[in-house]
Amino acid sequence: MQWPMGVGVLLTRERGPRLFRGLVTLSALSLLGPGLATTACGGGTPPDDMGGADGDSGGGTTNDGSGAASGSGAASGATSGSGAATGSGGDGGSDGSGGVPAGGGNPATGGAEPGSGGEGGALGGAAGGSGVLEACSGHSDGDVVCADDGVTLLECEEELTQASEVGACPLGQACFDGECSQASCAGLAEDCGPGEDEHCCASPLVLGGSFGRFGGSSFPATISDFRLDRFEVTVGRMRRFQAAWERGWRPPAGSGTHEHLRGGDGLITEESLDEPGWDPAWNDLVDVGDYAIGGGNGTWSAEPGDRENYAINYVGWYDSYAFCIWDGGFLPSDAEWEYAAAGGDEERIYAWGDADPTCDLANYEIYGPTGCEPGNRTTVVGSRSPDGDGLWGQADLTGNVQELMLDGIGATPDLNPCEDCVATPAGDYRINRGGSAFSTVYFLQVVLRYGGDPEGRYVHQGFRCARSP
Repeated sequence: MQWPMGVGVLLTRERGPRLFRGLVTLSALSLLGPGLATTACGGGTPPDDMGGADGDSGGGTTNDGSGAASGSGAASGATSGSGAATGSGGDGGSDGSGGVPAGGGNPATGGAEPGSGGEGGALGGAAGGSGVLEACSGHSDGDVVCADDGVTLLECEEELTQASEVGACPLGQACFDGECSQASCAGLAEDCGPGEDEHCCASPLVLGGSFGRFGGSSFPATISDFRLDRFEVTVGRMRRFQAAWERGWRPPAGSGTHEHLRGGDGLITEESLDEPGWDPAWNDLVDVGDYAIGGGNGTWSAEPGDRENYAINYVGWYDSYAFCIWDGGFLPSDAEWEYAAAGGDEERIYAWGDADPTCDLANYEIYGPTGCEPGNRTTVVGSRSPDGDGLWGQADLTGNVQELMLDGIGATPDLNPCEDCVATPAGDYRINRGGSAFSTVYFLQVVLRYGGDPEGRYVHQGFRCARSP
């Protein structure tokens, strides 16, 4: 193994679907909040301390968090350790809200917050006390809808007062309008590309082959087929990941590998070991809160705005890797990314070829504080397409934001030769490539790579995902 010579390295430091069927319960789906009750429609007196009402009496109290229902339904106020029972016909309490009047459930046991009115109280009283499940409101019996967890599929039943779980979206997909689709683009507007009318999750195939890494024959590499997303990850796509993370989603241990390679063993590391994948110890290093990714001159905003189709910046390596796993992919290896950006054995200087950069080809810094975009900002992904695209149709491989790689840098030398290889993500730095809106012409070259703290958040740094072919 050798260290690559003549490579610019800038080191900086900053900080399968499940199918099942059964009566939906709030505790299982968290449709209206954590720990909701599992009482089915109609009668029966709940256990002690559960409150509620007999199916015919509409009884139960309304001032101690135990809930009440008028009419024939089961209790729809909060229950101890939960929040509400299902209820098929009650109006959900004397305040007509489907929940508990001021006083609410017991927050310590998972009930409604005091004075909150129980947030709809129960599925049975969610739609204005009508007994219609909130998830099914506006639908018909037999329609499939989405639970609030973003992955569970529900079939509405019994005049919309009940729903059964009929499936769940697999890793990499989310539920939208009752169907599973790619997680980060589920329900997202098709507003990427030069006309702002393309699907933001397009992922063209990169045909494998051989080339010289770092622009020379001294570092031969062979790359298998893979898909590399056409666009850098946008603000709008990151917003969906933020919501999933806040709901409690976490990457499975060992996920995020190139499972299509070597019989499932993935990329080969510098010690001829299998690709390790996600380490659960990294969960605490992911931070996609508004403060973390909302740095100065950044594209993020706490609320959706007019930059949803801009490349996200101020993201760290752990954030990016977790996002790609959630979205059904992985971070590209350094060798994969360079191969795609160089056009394989064409070994281009820039993604589009060898012609000098212009603002029609890339978003970069022309000189000093002057860039192709006002304030040297990142911009709409794919805005320089198709003229600035790589050989296989990826946009912004040169400029806009520097893109994070799976590999570490500095801990170990690169494998030479490389056959679907990766430098194990370890040590103090992670590789990024491609130049950005803050890069001058020299730093846009495909062969150059840079290093940064994996927890670091930089104005110039973003990412895109790769996927199995």
